[in-house]
Amino acid sequence: MTANHARHGRLAAAAAVAIAMLLSGAALAEDWSTYRHDNRRSAVTGEKLPLPLKEIWRHGSPAPPQPAWTGPAKWDAYRSMKGLPTMRDFDPAFFVTVSGSKVTFGSSADDSVHCIDAETGKQLWTFTTEGPVRLPPAWDGGKVYFGSDDGFAYCLDGASGKLVWKYRPAESDAKVSCNGKMISLWPIRTGVLVADGKAYFAASLVPWEASYVCAVDAATGSDKGQGCFKVQAGYATFQGAMLATKERLIIMQGRLGSVAFSRADGANLGGAGAGGVHGVISEENTLASGPPSRGQTLLLNDANSGGKGRQLGGVKLVLFWRGAMFMYKPGALIAQNVPADAADNAADTVAKKPDEAGKAQAAAGSWQVNLPAVYSLAIAGETLFVGGEGSVTAYEAKTGKEVWKAEVSGKAHGLAVAGGKLLVSTNDGTIHCFGPAR
Repeated sequence: MTANHARHGRLAAAAAVAIAMLLSGAALAEDWSTYRHDNRRSAVTGEKLPLPLKEIWRHGSPAPPQPAWTGPAKWDAYRSMKGLPTMRDFDPAFFVTVSGSKVTFGSSADDSVHCIDAETGKQLWTFTTEGPVRLPPAWDGGKVYFGSDDGFAYCLDGASGKLVWKYRPAESDAKVSCNGKMISLWPIRTGVLVADGKAYFAASLVPWEASYVCAVDAATGSDKGQGCFKVQAGYATFQGAMLATKERLIIMQGRLGSVAFSRADGANLGGAGAGGVHGVISEENTLASGPPSRGQTLLLNDANSGGKGRQLGGVKLVLFWRGAMFMYKPGALIAQNVPADAADNAADTVAKKPDEAGKAQAAAGSWQVNLPAVYSLAIAGETLFVGGEGSVTAYEAKTGKEVWKAEVSGKAHGLAVAGGKLLVSTNDGTIHCFGPAR
């Protein structure tokens, strides 16, 4: 056999394996390179996990997370409101990001970023700052980017954990006491969002001090050059993961409404959505944000314009998938207009027979599962993973049928799927790693 024949034989074999994987429904492993998978914070990945899963390792922290805010006010005397929800719960667990065989997370307990091996859970490196790290690093080009309460944005080499650059927007090094630690008066609590060679972040704490919105060169950390900037934004309380569309940055604020800024020059584009610290943008550029101070109500509006939208009364969590919407209201997980095989098959019929539209809509349908508590949602392939109180559960996204469940320690606030694994972050500082049960 000639060398060319051997090479063609190997290529044919590789192609056969790839076709077999596609026919079997398997999906190649993906990274979970930033908070909630992408800069829309969708928590949706195309990777499929073969069920059932089993726990292959867990990583415990000597101390639990230390959230920036201890909880909501007991009551609002001005409006005579009690039972207020928290609006600043952006860091209740050690959320993870994944690139290849490396899992990273920031710690509000020991002020560090940790990198652990995805296969074994063993620590590979640690980088310590001078303040809590409240959101996970973003991976890009083999580097990790994150912000700290010490007022700096950081870039590290992902392989070694060595510092590449750090940048502080504020000229002053003034510090204040927070949860028994001294932090910058301009902490970076938005995480660092990386896109198109730029690293974006905001430094902010109280509305009577200037806040900063920044775009720096991702390779060098410089705020000079096209598309780079540092702008001041007064009367702001930026916190929670920043989001991005093609042209806009959207920054959450807690009690105040979210604000949009131009990615080109940092210009303030005005209000973007509701208050709160949680936001997600659909593929159709619908922004779901909230909840604001007057109860568990999320707002849906256009992420590109910030125009007024509709409210989702009583809803605490939202996830978008293939034009459908999954919502959690206390006591119930609800899916609306979920794509189904029957609906897909009916599409051609509807085009030819408009009177069949109602049947197609019914086929797409909705479902509901009664659940006492839900803290996180994520979709991998066509499986919906739900983080609850002491458990993580998998459902068929199209039907709501439960297909797998496992116990975890505490409240499962963080879910990530990457490299054939499910990682669950809980409020006691534990990271559980589940893989295929072989």
